[in-house]
Amino acid sequence: MTVVGRVCFLACATMVWCNLVSVGENPPPINLIFIGNPGVGKSSLLNQLHNKVAFAAGVKIGAGLTTQTAVAPSFTYHGREVRLIDTPGLADSQMREQASEQITQGLQRGDDYKMVFVVNERSGRVVDEDRTTVRLVLESIQGIDLRNNYAIIVNKVDEDVMPRLEAEFQTFTSLLMKDFPYSTGQVLLLPQDSRLKNKDNVVLPANDALTEKLVKFLALVPPVHIPTEAAKPIAHEKWSEIHNKMAEGTNQAMEFLKQMMDSVSSRLEKSEDKNTALLQELMAAQRENANEKTQMMLQLMESQRENAEYMERMRAKQAERDREMQAKQAERDREMQSQQAARDQEMRLQQSQRDHEMNQMMMSLHERAAQQSANSRSVESTTDGKR
Repeated sequence: MTVVGRVCFLACATMVWCNLVSVGENPPPINLIFIGNPGVGKSSLLNQLHNKVAFAAGVKIGAGLTTQTAVAPSFTYHGREVRLIDTPGLADSQMREQASEQITQGLQRGDDYKMVFVVNERSGRVVDEDRTTVRLVLESIQGIDLRNNYAIIVNKVDEDVMPRLEAEFQTFTSLLMKDFPYSTGQVLLLPQDSRLKNKDNVVLPANDALTEKLVKFLALVPPVHIPTEAAKPIAHEKWSEIHNKMAEGTNQAMEFLKQMMDSVSSRLEKSEDKNTALLQELMAAQRENANEKTQMMLQLMESQRENAEYMERMRAKQAERDREMQAKQAERDREMQSQQAARDQEMRLQQSQRDHEMNQMMMSLHERAAQQSANSRSVESTTDGKR
C-alpha cells in the first residue's frame, strides 16, 4: 500500500471511516486538497505523501511554482478513488484572480474532501496573508458547516520557535483563527526540515518521521462532502481589504497581550523588589527581636498571597476574553446561517413566482385557443345557414 493510501484510509478502523464507506456501492471520490499561499510548502508536503515528485516544489524568485490546480494520478483503495490536489496561492496580486478561479475549480468536483490549509509563522507570530487566504476560501463554501471539518498545518516552524508555540499553542491558534467563519481543532505544527529547505523536488523516505507524523494527522481529519453548487467563486477582489482588517485585528490582539504581559511583568518586578526589601528587613529584624521577625514573615506571606491572587485574576481575565471571542465566533456563525436561510427562502419565493406566472400564461393560451375554436365553429355555422 502506498503512503498516499495510508493518508486517506488509516482511519478506516474508526467510526468516521465506518460512516464514510456506508454511502453506497459507488461512493464518490475523496479529494485531499492542499490550499495555501506561495512558498508555504504545500507541494513539498504533497510529494512526501505521494512518495514521489507529483508536484513542482522548490524555490522560485518573486512568485510561487504552482500557478494552476494540479491533480496527481488517482488510485483506488477499497473501491474508492483517491486524488491529491495542489492549488495556487492568493497572496500573489498578479495571479490572484487566476488562483481564485483555480481553487474554486478544485472545490467544485462535487465529491468528498479532506481540506487542508498550509500556513507559516514568522518568529512565532501568525501571518495575516495566510489568514486572509483561509478566511476567503472558507467564506466561499456556502451552506455547509465546516466547524472542525478542515485542517491547518503550520509548516516550516523554526526549531527555536517550536517550543514556544507548543507552550502557547492555544493563544497562537486563537490568534490564527480570529475572524474565521469557522474554527477547527485540527491544527498541526510541523518543524522546518533542513533536508527540504530551499531544495527543489525533494522526496523523503516513506518511513521518515516527518512523513509519518503528517500521515497520522491527516488520517484523523474528517472528510466533508462539498456539492458543486456549494463552492462559490472566491471574493479575490476583497483580498486587500480583508487583509488590512485582519492585520489590524492581529495587531490589536497582540497589543492587548503585550499590555497584559507588561502588566504582569511590572507587577512581578515590583513584587520581587518588594520581596527583596522585605527579606532585607527580615534579616535586620532577626538582629533585633523575635517579635519583629515574626511580623516581617507575615508581611512576606501576605505579599505572596497578593501576587497569587493577582495572577489568578489575570488568568480569569484571559479566560473571559477567550469566552467572549468564542461567543462572537458563534454569533458570526449564526448570522451566516441566517443569511444563507434568507437567501434560500428568497430563491424559493422567486421560483414560486415564476411558476405562478407560467401557469397564468398557460391558462391564457388555453382560453385564447378555446375562443378561437368557438369563433371557428360560429363561422362554419353561419356559412352553413347561408347555403
